[in-house]
Amino acid sequence: AGGSVLARVVDWRAYADAAVDADDALGTADVVVAADCIYDDAATTALFDALRRALAARPGRYAVVALEKRFNFEAESLSVVAHGYRTFRGALAGFDAVRLALPPRFVDYDRGDVGALELWRVGWLV
Repeated sequence: AGGSVLARVVDWRAYADAAVDADDALGTADVVVAADCIYDDAATTALFDALRRALAARPGRYAVVALEKRFNFEAESLSVVAHGYRTFRGALAGFDAVRLALPPRFVDYDRGDVGALELWRVGWLV
């Protein structure tokens, strides 16, 4: 069956704002793709506020989220942590979320541990 793809940059914070019409940015999209959005707590929280609204507004819509855990040294605990990822995992609690297998790689990934890469399907719990 045919289909179409439309790419847009969506400001998660503006989209999650209750004053914005939920379908203005996403139209009739059935799938929302978010990549490289999980890097700090504020951005991750804004993403999930927007996903909550977007997925509730259109039954059957789901998101595919691709991320790389970003590890940083934390002075408070004197350890290396992935803040955005910790927030991401906590935010998944309100969703139907499944971690997907990564697709085959056709190029070498040289930025570090491939285990830090994850792919998720996130749907709305009805």
